[in-house]
Amino acid sequence: MTHPGVQGNIVSSPRFTIEGVHVGNMAFSELSGINSELTAAEHIINDPDPTKPPIVTKNFGTPKPPTVSLKRPLDGNAAKIFAWHKASKQGDQDTRDNVTFTITDPGGQTKLVYTLENAWCSKIQVPTAKAGDGAVPLLEVTIQCEDIIPA
Repeated sequence: MTHPGVQGNIVSSPRFTIEGVHVGNMAFSELSGINSELTAAEHIINDPDPTKPPIVTKNFGTPKPPTVSLKRPLDGNAAKIFAWHKASKQGDQDTRDNVTFTITDPGGQTKLVYTLENAWCSKIQVPTAKAGDGAVPLLEVTIQCEDIIPA
Protein backbone atom coordinates (compact mmCIF):
# COMPACT_ATOMS: atom_id res chain seq x y z
CA MET A 1 0.00 0.00 0.00
CA THR A 2 1.46 3.33 -0.98
CA HIS A 3 0.27 6.86 -0.71
CA PRO A 4 1.65 10.07 -2.26
CA GLY A 5 4.03 10.86 0.61
CA VAL A 6 5.90 7.54 0.52
CA GLN A 7 6.20 6.47 -3.10
CA GLY A 8 9.52 4.77 -3.65
CA ASN A 9 9.89 3.98 0.06
CA ILE A 10 10.62 0.28 -0.55
CA VAL A 11 11.44 -1.80 2.53
CA SER A 12 13.35 -5.07 2.29
CA SER A 13 13.24 -7.45 5.27
CA PRO A 14 10.49 -5.40 6.94
CA ARG A 15 9.39 -5.63 10.58
CA PHE A 16 5.76 -5.16 11.65
CA THR A 17 4.31 -3.83 14.90
CA ILE A 18 0.90 -2.85 16.17
CA GLU A 19 0.25 -0.61 19.14
CA GLY A 20 -3.06 -0.10 20.87
CA VAL A 21 -4.81 0.03 24.21
CA HIS A 22 -5.67 -3.70 24.25
CA VAL A 23 -2.40 -5.17 22.96
CA GLY A 24 0.25 -2.65 24.00
CA ASN A 25 3.16 -2.69 21.54
CA MET A 26 3.39 -6.07 19.82
CA ALA A 27 5.79 -7.23 17.09
CA PHE A 28 4.83 -9.59 14.26
CA SER A 29 7.09 -11.64 12.01
CA GLU A 30 4.85 -11.77 8.95
CA LEU A 31 2.28 -9.65 7.17
CA SER A 32 -0.19 -12.02 5.47
CA GLY A 33 -2.16 -9.25 3.81
CA ILE A 34 -3.89 -5.88 3.88
CA ASN A 35 -7.33 -5.96 2.29
CA SER A 36 -9.79 -3.19 1.51
CA GLU A 37 -12.73 -4.00 -0.75
CA LEU A 38 -15.96 -2.61 -2.14
CA THR A 39 -18.73 -4.85 -3.45
CA ALA A 40 -20.14 -4.02 -6.87
CA ALA A 41 -23.75 -2.85 -7.07
CA GLU A 42 -25.62 -3.59 -10.27
CA HIS A 43 -28.14 -1.01 -11.50
CA ILE A 44 -30.72 -1.86 -14.15
CA ILE A 45 -32.37 1.05 -15.94
CA ASN A 46 -35.42 0.26 -18.02
CA ASP A 47 -36.13 2.43 -21.02
CA PRO A 48 -39.71 3.69 -21.30
CA ASP A 49 -39.70 2.17 -24.78
CA PRO A 50 -40.28 -1.58 -24.20
CA THR A 51 -38.58 -2.44 -27.49
CA LYS A 52 -35.23 -1.20 -26.14
CA PRO A 53 -33.17 -3.43 -23.85
CA PRO A 54 -32.49 -2.33 -20.28
CA ILE A 55 -29.19 -0.63 -19.51
CA VAL A 56 -27.10 -2.49 -16.93
CA THR A 57 -24.37 -0.61 -15.08
CA LYS A 58 -22.16 -1.36 -12.12
CA ASN A 59 -21.31 1.12 -9.43
CA PHE A 60 -19.62 1.27 -6.07
CA GLY A 61 -21.38 -0.96 -3.58
CA THR A 62 -21.14 -1.56 0.12
CA PRO A 63 -17.62 -1.36 1.57
CA LYS A 64 -16.39 -4.38 3.48
CA PRO A 65 -14.37 -3.66 6.63
CA PRO A 66 -10.66 -3.46 5.78
CA THR A 67 -8.49 -6.18 7.32
CA VAL A 68 -4.85 -6.58 8.26
CA SER A 69 -3.62 -10.15 8.78
CA LEU A 70 -0.42 -10.77 10.73
CA LYS A 71 1.54 -13.71 12.15
CA ARG A 72 3.81 -14.00 15.18
CA PRO A 73 5.29 -16.80 17.26
CA LEU A 74 2.85 -18.16 19.83
CA ASP A 75 4.16 -16.97 23.21
CA GLY A 76 2.98 -15.49 26.51
CA ASN A 77 1.97 -12.23 24.83
CA ALA A 78 -0.72 -14.12 22.90
CA ALA A 79 -2.96 -13.78 25.96
CA LYS A 80 -3.47 -10.09 25.11
CA ILE A 81 -4.66 -10.97 21.61
CA PHE A 82 -6.96 -13.74 22.91
CA ALA A 83 -8.48 -11.34 25.48
CA TRP A 84 -9.02 -8.65 22.83
CA HIS A 85 -10.67 -11.21 20.53
CA LYS A 86 -12.88 -12.56 23.33
CA ALA A 87 -14.10 -9.06 24.24
CA SER A 88 -14.83 -8.38 20.55
CA LYS A 89 -16.82 -11.64 20.27
CA GLN A 90 -18.86 -10.59 23.29
CA GLY A 91 -19.81 -7.35 21.53
CA ASP A 92 -17.94 -5.02 23.88
CA GLN A 93 -17.74 -1.76 21.87
CA ASP A 94 -14.88 -0.61 24.11
CA THR A 95 -12.67 -3.15 22.33
CA ARG A 96 -12.61 -0.91 19.26
CA ASP A 97 -9.31 0.91 19.25
CA ASN A 98 -7.34 3.19 16.95
CA VAL A 99 -4.39 0.86 16.43
CA THR A 100 -1.08 2.08 15.00
CA PHE A 101 0.38 -0.31 12.43
CA THR A 102 4.06 0.40 11.75
CA ILE A 103 6.45 -1.07 9.19
CA THR A 104 10.15 -0.62 9.94
CA ASP A 105 13.38 -1.65 8.25
CA PRO A 106 15.79 -4.13 9.91
CA GLY A 107 17.59 -1.23 11.61
CA GLY A 108 14.37 -0.13 13.32
CA GLN A 109 13.84 2.98 11.18
CA THR A 110 10.15 3.66 10.63
CA LYS A 111 9.21 3.45 6.96
CA LEU A 112 5.39 3.40 6.93
CA VAL A 113 2.76 4.11 9.59
CA TYR A 114 -0.97 3.55 9.33
CA THR A 115 -3.83 4.05 11.76
CA LEU A 116 -6.34 1.21 11.80
CA GLU A 117 -9.37 3.26 12.77
CA ASN A 118 -11.78 1.67 15.28
CA ALA A 119 -10.04 -1.70 14.95
CA TRP A 120 -11.02 -4.96 16.60
CA CYS A 121 -9.55 -8.48 16.58
CA SER A 122 -11.92 -10.42 14.33
CA LYS A 123 -10.05 -13.72 14.00
CA ILE A 124 -7.29 -15.69 15.69
CA GLN A 125 -5.92 -18.98 14.55
CA VAL A 126 -3.11 -21.30 15.54
CA PRO A 127 -2.43 -23.70 12.65
CA THR A 128 -1.52 -27.32 13.15
CA ALA A 129 1.43 -27.95 15.47
CA LYS A 130 2.98 -31.30 16.41
CA ALA A 131 4.16 -32.23 19.88
CA GLY A 132 7.93 -32.62 20.00
CA ASP A 133 8.38 -30.80 16.71
CA GLY A 134 11.12 -28.18 16.79
CA ALA A 135 9.00 -25.67 14.84
CA VAL A 136 7.56 -22.70 16.73
CA PRO A 137 3.78 -22.52 16.33
CA LEU A 138 2.52 -19.28 14.83
CA LEU A 139 -0.43 -17.21 15.97
CA GLU A 140 -2.37 -15.79 13.01
CA VAL A 141 -4.31 -12.61 13.79
CA THR A 142 -6.84 -10.78 11.63
CA ILE A 143 -7.70 -7.23 12.61
CA GLN A 144 -10.73 -5.55 11.08
CA CYS A 145 -11.24 -1.81 11.15
CA GLU A 146 -13.43 0.94 9.77
CA ASP A 147 -10.61 2.52 7.76
CA ILE A 148 -6.86 2.32 7.14
CA ILE A 149 -5.39 5.81 7.25
CA PRO A 150 -1.78 6.68 6.33
CA ALA A 151 -0.22 8.63 9.19
